[in-house]
Amino acid sequence: MGEEQHYWAKRAFDRNDQMHDELLNASLDSGREALKAALLLNGGACIALLGFLASIASREASRTSLMLIAPAKVGLGWFAAGAFFAALGAGLAYICNSLYAGATADLDKKFQHPYLFENASSMRKQWWAVLINWLTVGSVSASYVCFLVGLALIVLKF
Repeated sequence: MGEEQHYWAKRAFDRNDQMHDELLNASLDSGREALKAALLLNGGACIALLGFLASIASREASRTSLMLIAPAKVGLGWFAAGAFFAALGAGLAYICNSLYAGATADLDKKFQHPYLFENASSMRKQWWAVLINWLTVGSVSASYVCFLVGLALIVLKF
């Protein structure tokens, strides 16, 4: 390979590496925002329903207000489960990122192309990171489902 071809190949590799880094950072930011949104939605719904139930309990209970307590309690359970799944997802995301970082740190470094080589430890951490990544996606998805189910149950009962 000529010197000029090597130069252009290196530029293409560098641009590809930069694009990879930017996409990875965007992916991590999006995941972090999805976790925050799930926790805020479900946590906020729990607080709102607890306030609603407290206001009903503090005044003279009418027949109508008593009829609202049961659906609110059911919705509260779903929102609490959603908040749990969101918090679980945040913890799993931490473990996942830690495993990805560990897999990268465990790569064997050698002075021959491609310079970085997988080994048993890095492959094992990578495998667990991928698995936990999917568990995190499932946990956050479950959080959103819990929110939607809780909301639907409350709206349909009122």
